[in-house]
Amino acid sequence: MITIAAIATIAFILADIGHEVVGHWIGFALAGGHGGVFTTTRLIETQRLGDAGGVLFDLGGPFGNLLFAAIAWLLLRQTRSAHFRLLLGLTLAFSLFWAFGYLILSGAKAGGDWWAAVQFLPYPWLWRIVFIASGIWLYRESLRAVGTLMPCSRETAVVCYIAGGVIATLGAALDPRGITVGLHDGALVGFGSTVGLLFLPRSAEQSIRRSIPWIAAAAASAAFFIGALGPGIRFSF
Repeated sequence: MITIAAIATIAFILADIGHEVVGHWIGFALAGGHGGVFTTTRLIETQRLGDAGGVLFDLGGPFGNLLFAAIAWLLLRQTRSAHFRLLLGLTLAFSLFWAFGYLILSGAKAGGDWWAAVQFLPYPWLWRIVFIASGIWLYRESLRAVGTLMPCSRETAVVCYIAGGVIATLGAALDPRGITVGLHDGALVGFGSTVGLLFLPRSAEQSIRRSIPWIAAAAASAAFFIGALGPGIRFSF
């Protein structure tokens, strides 16, 4: 199970980078941003972007999740290795569950990345209903898709869920905005949005053999995630 946990750790880190680094960076660049700080829980912008720029910046995160999910799905169809299939399947799962779990949360609290798309529109109560209903439907469809593409046992699903939640929380421990904010955001994504893993259909899975290279890759990825990206990486362009 340690190799499965290692692969799940790498997969969550990829999903996180898809949202917080790649996705928000694309939105930030399109909004005219020039510099900021990458972290595991947020791209911290160092200048005001304006209303339109803020919308692009916020929507970049979910776009990054969907982009990484699409890439994982395409590669998954071409891959036969059990280890790589698990990595891609989990990257797909973490990315989709994050994107659509966040859609539900955005509707519930009338805030967050997805809410940027409608924050200046009338009838916010209606949009909250639309977000919650569509988020639940899309989350359920994601469960079906992932369950079809990534057969797994209950034990594997639980191990992957815990591994993703743990690395998300540890990665936020050194958040420059403060440990309380960081741990809240990290745990919310790691243990909240990805809870769908625990409800995947149970089926026979490919055997995952113990692999020292995968364990070593996970250790190196976790060290970077916690020790470098966690406290923040400054950038400018």
